[in-house]
Amino acid sequence: MNQAVFGIERERRLELYHERLAASLERQAASEKAVAEALSLTRSHSLARASIEFVSTEEFVPGRWVPTAGIGEAFETYIQSLQNLEQVRFSNSALFGVTDNHRVALKAVIDAAFRLKSLGWPVNWEQNVQAILDVSEFGLHNGEFVDRYQELPREVTLKDRLSILGTVTFYRQYRAGDGPEGAIKALVLNDENSVAYGEVLLHLTNEATARKHMLFRSEWLPSGRGRQMRIFA
Repeated sequence: MNQAVFGIERERRLELYHERLAASLERQAASEKAVAEALSLTRSHSLARASIEFVSTEEFVPGRWVPTAGIGEAFETYIQSLQNLEQVRFSNSALFGVTDNHRVALKAVIDAAFRLKSLGWPVNWEQNVQAILDVSEFGLHNGEFVDRYQELPREVTLKDRLSILGTVTFYRQYRAGDGPEGAIKALVLNDENSVAYGEVLLHLTNEATARKHMLFRSEWLPSGRGRQMRIFA
């Protein structure tokens, strides 16, 4: 093969490569919003996740997989702290509420997670703790254990309430002015809803009349087009 023919074939291969690369990036851009929304839900601190995930940036950064001295030992310590927390959770009766044993075990998990973070490898420790607390009386709030159903605050933001419950599901209801109330429909606290509703203040309702999974609700709030809405959790 002479040099001229080789040059033409090489240019054609480069042309095809760039066409395919452009098509790939176009497909990626088209799905980016939907993927980002799905990831925001799966990575919510309120969701139980038994798998341990290193939390890295989604952007492509050459050389981001940097080996770090001590990462192996730090990871083992983290696993052991989760094991110990799980043992404490199942060996202490819920009748006694949150004990010092719970607090010490949780602190060990957080310390181990922050050690990993200091080495450049943060992990989803909140989700791992929520997985241990799944089907329990306890919730996680501001890095501490709280009882999900006892000594409830009179007021709490929606974001904090969902964190305590270990869920991303909340409820919204509309009405037109002072007209009849519409159906109560479920929503999830994705990034968009977190901005819109995360800081909405909820009030503890009368437990005798409230639905079991809706102990908190907001006041009626303006919602545009002559409507009002309120939030439940």
